[in-house]
Amino acid sequence: MTKPELTEAQLDAMFSSARRDVAEPTPDFLSGLEEAAVHALKPQVRAPEPRLSWFAQLSEALGGWAGLGGLATATVAGVWIGVSPPDAIPDPLGVVSGFTEETVSIDGWLTTDADIWQDFDDG
Repeated sequence: MTKPELTEAQLDAMFSSARRDVAEPTPDFLSGLEEAAVHALKPQVRAPEPRLSWFAQLSEALGGWAGLGGLATATVAGVWIGVSPPDAIPDPLGVVSGFTEETVSIDGWLTTDADIWQDFDDG
């Protein structure tokens, strides 16, 4: 330290003088403080936020353009697979209706639907 250490008597004198010198706030400070408090208590009027369109709300809910792009890609892939399913995936309409390309006839031979309809037309 640059100052020599103070004795206890000197420290007591400094602390007692600090306790005696209590500063009173000025009237200007008090009036400014009162004005700031009144201003802080007044209700603040904000402009209403603009409403978003339904597409903007949907886009925001789905994650923006990245989410919409992924959803569009999945939709197109689902329609494509639904219209033209790969050979490994059975035709969903045929599974539900029971009308598939190949059926087993009564005598046990594997026939196609075209053969059944041809036999039906022939009588």
